[in-house]
Amino acid sequence: MIPLFKSHYSIGKSILRPSEIFELAKESNLEKVFLVEDSLVGFLEADKHSKQQEIDLAFGLRINACNKVSTDKKENEKCFHKIIIFAKDGEGCKLVNKIYSKAFCDNEGAIDFPSLKKLWNDKHLILAIPFYDSFIF
Repeated sequence: MIPLFKSHYSIGKSILRPSEIFELAKESNLEKVFLVEDSLVGFLEADKHSKQQEIDLAFGLRINACNKVSTDKKENEKCFHKIIIFAKDGEGCKLVNKIYSKAFCDNEGAIDFPSLKKLWNDKHLILAIPFYDSFIF
């Protein structure tokens, strides 16, 4: 079993701060924290606490995805589902940042699969599909 955490940076999803997450992890003797966030805002703080507590951080970005992002918002709502992209290493963090930027600068917070495929690298990234979204996907 792998416990997944969300911080208060994923607004409305958690009340825990990254510092509290890493304190819980330390008390529970976890060697690694899997943090899944809806934005990159809390990454630097989580990384800082990871280093302070000497606990590995696996950072995942939960984002909307679909086959093709449309200019029609209603069409997008029909095809969106969530994916989680975990960075395996520093290069993976850079790729997650590029994916996040592409999604929020070009596509109203979503990534389409052609764009994701162009940025993807199996060596540095892991893709996860949340259970409910995997059913829809």
